[in-house]
Amino acid sequence: MKNYFLEKRVITNIFIFLLVTTMISFKLFLIVMILSVLTLYTYRKRTLPNINNKDIELNSVFSPITGKIKKISEADGKTIVSISPKIWGPLGIYMPFSGSIDETENSETVIYNKLGNRAILSFSLGLFKDSNIWVRSGDLAKCSSNIGFLGFGGSINILFNDESKILIDKGQKVFAGQSLIAGFEVNNE
Repeated sequence: MKNYFLEKRVITNIFIFLLVTTMISFKLFLIVMILSVLTLYTYRKRTLPNINNKDIELNSVFSPITGKIKKISEADGKTIVSISPKIWGPLGIYMPFSGSIDETENSETVIYNKLGNRAILSFSLGLFKDSNIWVRSGDLAKCSSNIGFLGFGGSINILFNDESKILIDKGQKVFAGQSLIAGFEVNNE
């Protein structure tokens, strides 16, 4: 179904299983019902509002998921921001800024904005190994567009070069497409 990251047959099987459990036991039905509602709530899709200010969008990097900043580290002149999602939140991966997809390989996606600034999104597969990025090399996407799905238990790392300034702190809550996590420095030459 288009409102969930689950396939239609999975949702149908959940409802069939609920019907079968009503015939077996009311307590079992309640347990299965609660687990089903939590599953459907977790795997729901959200549509995020697009940013209308082109100047803000051009130099800003928004959070690709809703969650908490787990770690901010530096290595070889690059900054890595690790974000872990909310446990029962929407698990979609959203475009952090408008731009083009340069390459996608396994769990890494390289994104460039119109000014040539780059960020690399990488994700862990999660508990059920069902994380997935839907965009491919050469695709264009607007800021806050849904570009993938982060499986339950997964996390996202965003790697920035020196031309970016990190605007968040460890432990801070962030919201997909709404929380500013970094800004690219503007070169006015």
